Amino acid sequence: MKLKMSGLLLLITFTLAGAAQEELFLQAQAAYGKKEYARAFELFTTMHHKSHAVWYNMGNCAFQLKRYNEAYLFWRRAERAATAAQRADIAYNLDAIAKVVAIDLTKKWYDPLLRAATMISMIIWQIAFLCCWLLLCFCVAQRKKRAVAMIALWGTMVSGLGLRINYVQNSQSIGIVTADSVALYSGPDERYHSVGALKKMDELQIQEMRESWCKVRHRTGQGWMKKDALEVV
Repeated sequence: MKLKMSGLLLLITFTLAGAAQEELFLQAQAAYGKKEYARAFELFTTMHHKSHAVWYNMGNCAFQLKRYNEAYLFWRRAERAATAAQRADIAYNLDAIAKVVAIDLTKKWYDPLLRAATMISMIIWQIAFLCCWLLLCFCVAQRKKRAVAMIALWGTMVSGLGLRINYVQNSQSIGIVTADSVALYSGPDERYHSVGALKKMDELQIQEMRESWCKVRHRTGQGWMKKDALEVV
C-alpha cells in the first residue's frame, strides 16, 4: 500500500545531534530508498535523538515490515511535533493502517477543532489572548467603539478556547496497547474485579501510574492495567 512520503527527501534538513547522527539518518534514508526496510528501521532505531523526522520514518519502515502496532505508535509520536502539512501526511498513513487491521479511527465531530487548535503553538495563542483582552479592556474603559469591543470579545473567547485546548491536548499522557488482549481491573492488582478488556492498538489516556500498574481511560470506560502492556506516545 502506498504511503504518504512527502518530505522524505527533505527530512535531512531537520536538526540532528551531531555528525554521527546525521550519517545514521542518511544511511537509513538510503536503505529505505533501496526498500531495505529492516536495515533502515535498525538504523533509525539506533539514533539517540529521535526527532519528528526519525519517528515518522520509523513508522514508514514498520508499516512496510507489516509491524502495524509499532507503525501506529511511531506515527503518533511523530504527530506531537508535526506541522499542519506533516499531520495531514500522518493522518493519511494512519488511515492506511485502519484499512489493513481492525482498529477504530472513527473521528468525533469536534476532532477538526482539536486538530486546528493544536496546529498553532501555545505562545501564539497566549499572545492572541493577551492582545484581544487588552483591546477589550481599552474599549470598555473608553465606553465607545462597540463594534471593536465585540470583535475583541470574540477574539478573547476564541483564543482562550484555543489556549485551553492546546494545553489539555499537549499535557495529556497517551498510551497505545501493545499486547493482544489486556484485562482492565477496578484496582492496581489482579485480585480486583475485572471491569473490561482492551485489544492491541487501542489508544488510552493515562491518568496515573503506580509501580507496575497504570490507571487508564478508554472510550469504553476506565480501569487499571499492567504497565508493560502499553507504550507511551
